[in-house]
Amino acid sequence: MISGFSRLRIFVISSFLLVVFLPVKGLAIINGTDAGVNEFPSTAAILKKGSFSTPALIGAGSLVGDQWVVTAAHNLTNESTATIKVSLGSNDLNESGITRNALAIYRHPDFATSNGASTNDIALILLDQPVSTVPTIPFVTDTGDIETNDNTVVAGWGTTTAGEITISNLLLKVDARILSRAFASSFFAIPLTDAHLPARDPAETGNPCHGDSGGPLIKSIAAVDTLVGLVSFGDDDCDDASIPSIYTNVVEFAPWMTTYLDLTADPSTIRVTGKGKTISNGDRNPRRADGTDFGRVSSKRRKVSKTFRVANAGSGLLTVRAVSASGRSFSIRRAPSTILGSGNTSSLRLTFRPKGKRKKHKGTIRLFTNDPSAAIYTYRVQAKVR
Repeated sequence: MISGFSRLRIFVISSFLLVVFLPVKGLAIINGTDAGVNEFPSTAAILKKGSFSTPALIGAGSLVGDQWVVTAAHNLTNESTATIKVSLGSNDLNESGITRNALAIYRHPDFATSNGASTNDIALILLDQPVSTVPTIPFVTDTGDIETNDNTVVAGWGTTTAGEITISNLLLKVDARILSRAFASSFFAIPLTDAHLPARDPAETGNPCHGDSGGPLIKSIAAVDTLVGLVSFGDDDCDDASIPSIYTNVVEFAPWMTTYLDLTADPSTIRVTGKGKTISNGDRNPRRADGTDFGRVSSKRRKVSKTFRVANAGSGLLTVRAVSASGRSFSIRRAPSTILGSGNTSSLRLTFRPKGKRKKHKGTIRLFTNDPSAAIYTYRVQAKVR
């Protein structure tokens, strides 16, 4: 039995440490086995952005919506949308899968960590664009679908050797059996609540460890692999597989997750206007009436700017991950908001600054969105110098 918190720590450690060793082959999690190529297709690797010689693993997650990844909140305590990226579609961290950046991070409002033990340890990452080639995993919504002694499996890329900072480049798995909270509480000097789901390898040989945080605990429900837990905390040394691992009990957070996933359940519709007039996607004919034709600009003027309105005319959340302007004389002065709710608008400020001796200048504006009918919304602009 563990007394106090002497051996109780959350599984994740700094990504700086997790890039030190990346073995080509190794035992899964702790004493696990290789996951099949398509066994856990929705599992995501959460990586640190930056120049690293090997993938900088923060933890794992699961694709639960085409633009949403769920993970443990403690993975993201010291992270922001600018510091993380998500990799999907490959079991091998060294292979180039599908990479997405994060537009927003939503941690559960009641998430808390004390002495290494986490409560309400769940967060959602809104990806910068939808993923259409990787299947999502359903998550449990009925408390009756999870019972003591249920058989499950956990997967991750985390530490492979107890007491060492060595992670696997391959996705690995180990069996886990659901335990009662009353039994698991005897191993920890904290009360376990409905927010916690304890489990351990029935053979007591394998368990998740550092780097596996946020990874999926999966149960087959009606012959469908279903997300029931997220790796949260457990034995710090990971060297005693008889000590249960504690997972975030996903069913308790299903309504909270659904609230966010519903934001993108319906399609978004981007609408761009200038001077109150609609600018169609693919419009190649700049006009003074909508501001896409800047008209004749004096060569003595240093710059001229125009403002366009970007609106979400659809019922789903509109995301604009990037905006670009081609044509050396045109530049984006102010980009629109990256996230727009239904009916919301934002402004795009475009600046024309004459460069070179040409009299006529042309450019193309591109907005990269999650609108299913306008993933790249484009229109032409022009100006003349007199």
